[in-house]
Amino acid sequence: MKDLNLLYTFEALRRDYSVSAQVQQRMEPAPFAVQIAPLLLESLELVRQADSQMAAFDSHDCRKTFTLRMRDIGEVVCLPTTLKVLFAQAPMARIHTVTGSVDETLNGLSTGRIDLAVGHLPTLQTDIHRTLVFSQHYVCAMRAGHPLAEKKLTLERFIGQQQLLVEPGGSGHQTLERDC
Repeated sequence: MKDLNLLYTFEALRRDYSVSAQVQQRMEPAPFAVQIAPLLLESLELVRQADSQMAAFDSHDCRKTFTLRMRDIGEVVCLPTTLKVLFAQAPMARIHTVTGSVDETLNGLSTGRIDLAVGHLPTLQTDIHRTLVFSQHYVCAMRAGHPLAEKKLTLERFIGQQQLLVEPGGSGHQTLERDC
């Protein structure tokens, strides 16, 4: 069950014998409710135990190594602040960064091998939590005297020139480059 509130509701209804079917002038538990009640109540107790253990988490004792997927620019831009905040809260935690294709990243996030991914991930599934950290704009850098520098650079003029893409494989930016 995705919604734990259903378990709490079932517990309250079961306790008060309100998970029911009408029998003459009173309500009694439906046969299926009677059948599944022990399993659901046991599950709820396990959830409570897990919750009480989570409340005891002390970040200062955390020795976990967090795996972050980011490209070199993410390491330069985001990693220093991330490390500063992490080590202030969890001084014994560690960070391991990895790179990889978008597909490898999505697989790593869904299997738990990657804890956090920073970057352009255009095919991110909706069941993975995401937050916009920053947005960026592409710029065109060219040598002084380049023909494109003579007047305002438009997308049409840019596309009309020969292109060379130098980038390690696996970045989501390749989708943008192919579309140009």
